Amino acid sequence: MRPRASIAWEQGYNAPLPTANLRFAGSASNATYLVTGPTFARSRADVDLGVDVSRGGFTLGVGYQGQFASRTRQDGFTAHIDLVF
Repeated sequence: MRPRASIAWEQGYNAPLPTANLRFAGSASNATYLVTGPTFARSRADVDLGVDVSRGGFTLGVGYQGQFASRTRQDGFTAHIDLVF
């Protein structure tokens, strides 16, 4: 059994919002519109935890990934099977 863990802190410093001026292809007018991307949390913790179990050429693993910020949270779970032959 092999545990794994990773913890990171991400800090943003007044990063501007991603923007793009777009227009419809083939449009008769050249009118453009502004598209603004999502806002990002300025401070965020990233957590990755898991465990792998190996027997011979066979490995089974499960894990958790999470991102935590002041007003948002994102959770994810993974599983994998590796077979060496």
